[in-house]
Amino acid sequence: MISATEGVHVLDALGIPVEISGPSSITVRHRGQTLSAQVVTRMNPLQSSDLREILHARDHYDIVLFVVPHVTEAGRAIARADKGVALVGVNDRVAIIGREEFTLDEPDGLARPSYRRRPWGRFAVIRSLLRTPDPRSQLQLAEECGLTQPAVSQTLKSLSGVERSASGWRATDPEELWDHFIEKYPGPEGISAYWFGLVSPREQTARVRSVVPDALVSGDVAADEIAPWRKPRRATVYVPQGADMSSSGFSTADPARATLELTVPADQTIWQTARAWATPGTLYDRVDPLIVAWDVSRSSGPDVAEELARLQRAVLRKWSSR
Repeated sequence: MISATEGVHVLDALGIPVEISGPSSITVRHRGQTLSAQVVTRMNPLQSSDLREILHARDHYDIVLFVVPHVTEAGRAIARADKGVALVGVNDRVAIIGREEFTLDEPDGLARPSYRRRPWGRFAVIRSLLRTPDPRSQLQLAEECGLTQPAVSQTLKSLSGVERSASGWRATDPEELWDHFIEKYPGPEGISAYWFGLVSPREQTARVRSVVPDALVSGDVAADEIAPWRKPRRATVYVPQGADMSSSGFSTADPARATLELTVPADQTIWQTARAWATPGTLYDRVDPLIVAWDVSRSSGPDVAEELARLQRAVLRKWSSR
């Protein structure tokens, strides 16, 4: 599946300034204009039959930016005829904005994940079940996840390693649920921006929170707070809207060189489960431990497996006393 982040990377490589404003919206600066854009990703080429979707989105945005694998002649004709339509071809590194076409021949080397519907609610229920061994009702789980009670009920019926008692639902095999989450979670998606900074990853997360107070820390820095072991190597932060970090000592970077990954997630359950896992009465500034572990699993190095094992032991320790 083509992602919005890949489309943003192409625009950035083409020298087109972009700011992230939401999980599916950006602002684009083109020829002295600042344009709000709704980002639509699709595997199929842009066709004239998409005009209804274009007109609906343009009720709220200046342009609709379609991110597709390749720019076809039909798509090119639509984008060149209507300045309210922008088009980005990820594989062929082409963008059409304001009827103007930009190209970049250098390959990006990005892997293309296969398409799959994202069951974020299912994985939020797993994270909620692993918060405590205490049984909880479906309504309580729904509140923690930001879901409806029927959605939680459907998920519980499909999960193994859980049981229902008179007091509610609880995990009976937390290790199985943990492993299932790390292996199957598709990631929060949304749109990511990458920055390079000279200060430590912990200081980088602090600078992000000074700009975006609602930011949630994940990855190496959060793992070091939960189960201290290895020195954080990279800052990973989730934000409700994009942030320009250039005035805080950062410069834009490609993903391989970046020291800070800033993501506006499409998975909105991240905010709910972070609040549920936080100590009552305290400011929650970190994602829940399973999101932390998933982000750590994406990092490189021979010690990743050991870090994940330490996180699992720290989080699931409460089950050992039962």
